[in-house]
Amino acid sequence: QKIDNDHEPHYSVNCVNSNALLLSDLNSTNTCSISQEKPLDGGPKDIDNDKHPVEGNSSTNTSISQNKPLDEKLKDIDNDHIKHLEGNKTEFSEDIGDYLKETNAFISDYNKAKLLELSNLPGKNFVYPYSLHKKKNKEEKRYLNRSYFEKYSWLMYSKKKGYFARGKCNGTVLQKFVATPLNKYSKISGLSGDLAVHNSHKYHINAVTTADYFLLNQKNPQKEVINMALTHRQKTVLENRERLKPIVESIIFLGRQIIPLRGNFDSGKLFNDEDSTRSESIITNQGNFREILKYRVLSGDKVLEDHLKSLNARATYISPIIQNDLIKCCKHFIMNKIIDEVKENKYFSIIFDETTDISHTSQMSLILRYVHKGIIKENFIAFIDFHKHAFSSNNYKDQCNNDSEDDEVVDINSTILEPKLTGEILGKTVVSILKELNLDCLNCVGIATDGCSVMTSTLRGAVQFVQSYAPHAVYSPCSNHSLNLSISKLSSVQAIRNSVRLIKEVISFFNMSSKRNYVLLTVLKENPRLKSLCETRWIERNDSIIIFHVTVAVSKILQNVNSDISNVTEIIHDVIVNLESKITNCSEEFNLIFEVCKKEMIKHDIEIKKPRIVGRQTARSNYQTSIVEDYYRVSIYIPLLDNVLDDLKNRFLNEKNQAVLKLSKLMLRNIVEADSDDENELVKLFIKYFSFQDCNVSELELKSELFLWKSKWIREKSEGKYAIKSLDAITFADICSEIIYPNNKRLLLIIACLPINVASAERSFSTLRRLKTWLRSKMGKNRLCGLALLNIHREEYKLTLKKLYKGLLK
Repeated sequence: QKIDNDHEPHYSVNCVNSNALLLSDLNSTNTCSISQEKPLDGGPKDIDNDKHPVEGNSSTNTSISQNKPLDEKLKDIDNDHIKHLEGNKTEFSEDIGDYLKETNAFISDYNKAKLLELSNLPGKNFVYPYSLHKKKNKEEKRYLNRSYFEKYSWLMYSKKKGYFARGKCNGTVLQKFVATPLNKYSKISGLSGDLAVHNSHKYHINAVTTADYFLLNQKNPQKEVINMALTHRQKTVLENRERLKPIVESIIFLGRQIIPLRGNFDSGKLFNDEDSTRSESIITNQGNFREILKYRVLSGDKVLEDHLKSLNARATYISPIIQNDLIKCCKHFIMNKIIDEVKENKYFSIIFDETTDISHTSQMSLILRYVHKGIIKENFIAFIDFHKHAFSSNNYKDQCNNDSEDDEVVDINSTILEPKLTGEILGKTVVSILKELNLDCLNCVGIATDGCSVMTSTLRGAVQFVQSYAPHAVYSPCSNHSLNLSISKLSSVQAIRNSVRLIKEVISFFNMSSKRNYVLLTVLKENPRLKSLCETRWIERNDSIIIFHVTVAVSKILQNVNSDISNVTEIIHDVIVNLESKITNCSEEFNLIFEVCKKEMIKHDIEIKKPRIVGRQTARSNYQTSIVEDYYRVSIYIPLLDNVLDDLKNRFLNEKNQAVLKLSKLMLRNIVEADSDDENELVKLFIKYFSFQDCNVSELELKSELFLWKSKWIREKSEGKYAIKSLDAITFADICSEIIYPNNKRLLLIIACLPINVASAERSFSTLRRLKTWLRSKMGKNRLCGLALLNIHREEYKLTLKKLYKGLLK
């Protein structure tokens, strides 16, 4: 028989893939039941763990399984069903005996439907079997005939097993049609015959009904009750997400543009009850977020309009709480993307700097520098409030987890009178954030901060503490900071200091008065205004003082994300050589400058003279010379160059930076010109700083690999295939074979990961200044970080609504 069973499990119906039914072994409840089995495709067993009973008999129970996530678009069930059937075609056998339990044969939905639709009528050449029976000591033959198959369509003959029907009724085990084949035909006909009795059993009737229901669903899956319920549920989910779509898009748009979301009143109904399409509302100005939603409705967004009209105020999903949840989802999405890229590359560096925001809160910006797919990236991760992280109590930390804009509170339980931020506290904060991000500190290869003592102190500095957890991290001072401090040594020359002060006074004279500024604008037609001097960065005074244009190019290169230590080494080397050349040829160089000044002085009728010289002078330079040009060259030009040159050497060529600068010897120009001492230094440096646990390399192996690397580029140079100065670390790493030069490639990637500045952290401070204004000074940390990530990574990491929905559901 096709479906019936009795004692042993044989066939059952199981819901799989939301719209397909299986025939499999029945349980021992004497009924054809719908049981739960593992889906064929390994998908989930149910949706949100909701069980959906299906009425088949007293013991029927089922659970819906879905192989597609809820966030996919609703698809036509017929097409899914056809694909499912075509994907489950297996080798088919027309002998029902091949599908009994003891054969352990797998049967797909397609084959089950095909088996049920087979004709049970024997062929024309079929030889009907018979059984021998003794009657009055005589053997008689009892034959089967075609009428039995015509009357009972469920009866099938197996060449391997015989005639089968399986089941159990009222505790009595039936062997015929069940555990053993029917091979005795003496009592097969009549009302009390085996066929009629089996045909009247309840378990047989239920089995036939289930088989018919299965075939109906196979041919018309959309009419199945379970699938109809599932389709309605999916449709409802998609409708709800379409309603949420304009709300999410509005939040992302405002976040990317750094436009404040909230107003004084941002709760309650958005429109009047009389007419939701009117521009007037209960409150005239409800903030940018609610106003942009109203603008979308007025622009014809029917989905949003229906959503706001049909639901009550508690289900509009535009409250500040939902805003914070969506912003938090955006934050986690972007952060997870960055962390995944960092882990993919393995090695990374950290850049952190500290500032004070508009609410007088100490904010640290954390940046990760790494290489991803051949591109150097410096990505902002978060703003961290040092005081909250280091000094708040547990109760206070719980309050800080609130995402509202008004979560700035005071820790009244703190017993610390002066929460001083030491280098050790800063270092602990950075290490704890890295652990929260699930980043291995052992893979951190570089640290960049500014040069203040709190950061760089050898005893209790933040860098020193971080290096205790990240022993492979090399400290890289900010090159642009160092250049600025070196240029600021110009102020040590009194004449330069007086000139800068005079420039500031002239600029203030015109800028402090609207009348004087108007007169200046009428006179200066080509240059309509005077730009103020930068108070903190001497190098940024290039917009005001023409002479500083000389260092602008160097400053921009040192602030570039794609620059590495090889670029810094070459640039600083070129600057030092240039300054030394100017000192060596100071007479010729200064003569050119003096002649330009002389023409301007004559043009403006200014007398060219030197200051009065006395026997003893302490307030200014007092060089004994009669020539005006010589006096200014000796008193201003040479001291200026000496001060800047000495400071550049002290900052860039000191012992602390030697470890970083020596790594540049692996680059093309340096490796070709390197001698045996340079090679030994490079090998020792690699073993000292970058001997990771997963790559135990001997010194001999490193030397051999370095020798091959040097030989390669000497040959390339002789053949003229590459320009000597055209390759940087990341380009070198791309063309370096990991099979031949595994350690060199690792070292090149580390060189590319090493930071040379903290410009990215300072750029994030510009975002912080635009984001957290005095009108938004109460903004909480989660909202602040989420909006900052949306603005800073507005183009790089595209937010998909599907990803946000998953985060929101979590």
